[in-house]
Amino acid sequence: MFQLMLKDIYIQRKTAFIAPVFLLIYFLTMGRELENTGSLIAMAYSLAVAFIAFLMLVYSNFNTGETEKMHNRLVLSLPVERWSVINAKYVMVSVWWLCAYISCTILAFILKNVFHEFSFPTFDLNSLIFSLCITYILAAVFYPIYYKFGWKAAQILIVGLFFLFSFGLGKLLSLDVKSGIISMVFKYPVTSCMIITLTIALVSYFLSLRIYEKKEF
Repeated sequence: MFQLMLKDIYIQRKTAFIAPVFLLIYFLTMGRELENTGSLIAMAYSLAVAFIAFLMLVYSNFNTGETEKMHNRLVLSLPVERWSVINAKYVMVSVWWLCAYISCTILAFILKNVFHEFSFPTFDLNSLIFSLCITYILAAVFYPIYYKFGWKAAQILIVGLFFLFSFGLGKLLSLDVKSGIISMVFKYPVTSCMIITLTIALVSYFLSLRIYEKKEF
């Protein structure tokens, strides 16, 4: 499995590693607008990290048409089991997230100390957990669609899901819910997010494994 993970790193587009630069305008504008807003600024930073991590994940799977089929044929021609391929993909989600988190932290540090702009809460535990959870949720939606219908279909769906996250989370945070299951989510946001993410990721993993084991390349 480790060799499969290395393969994803080797075939990664070099531009993906400088992707956090694309968030420069986002950091500058959102930093001013959300300054001193507590949970909103942490969520904005989490979304930024998750977006870059997912972009890296997508680029490492960037294949279309016959190239995509040939890529899987080449992988499966090696002495590896199909479940190892899926395991490597889901473990690599955390690797891409770590790369994105480090890159965004460096960018935020430069903005604060060199350009004297507002800095996001880069070392905030909530931001760290939320960004990892959002990354895994996006990946959990992406991989089953990717293996079932191909890269293009998964890409379109995920773009819509990301914007739904961006607008939906802000709306959710503005709600005043005092009872029911949603109130528990507000009371224990980190724990709730981890439980929801773990559930979605496990369902996605077994679904992707089932699809990949039965698919012919």
